[in-house]
Amino acid sequence: MHRAIRDVAMPVQFSVFEAALKPSEFAALQQCLRALIDEGEDTVCFYSLSPGCQKVHLGVVGALSNLLLV
Repeated sequence: MHRAIRDVAMPVQFSVFEAALKPSEFAALQQCLRALIDEGEDTVCFYSLSPGCQKVHLGVVGALSNLLLV
């Protein structure tokens, strides 16, 4: 699953990824992950941030500063 997600998102922590996805990319990612998980055992959560949300970094700010958590 990690490989499938990191193709479209940047890993920021163990099992936490950030990405800015178009609706079609988001739908494709959901379809891909649905095929990989056991829906009776596994959970995958997506969180969309509204444009008004502010991202605050502590520590090193790198290439992820313009990405959204999905």
